[in-house]
Amino acid sequence: MNASRLTLRQLQIFVAIANNGGTTAGANALALSQSATSAALIELESVLGKQLFDRIGLDHALIEAFEP
Repeated sequence: MNASRLTLRQLQIFVAIANNGGTTAGANALALSQSATSAALIELESVLGKQLFDRIGLDHALIEAFEP
């Protein structure tokens, strides 16, 4: 993991997507564009070297390893 590139904004976006079930709903919750939210998620996954969500159409489900 490259922690120097991990940002609070990325984590906030991750939580918003997880809580709202998708990038569009997560973006709306944070008053961001869907494209900015999606780009931040892709960057976070790149930093961590892991896919965090299963993308099912417009929905996002946490990968099983990340579920509470």
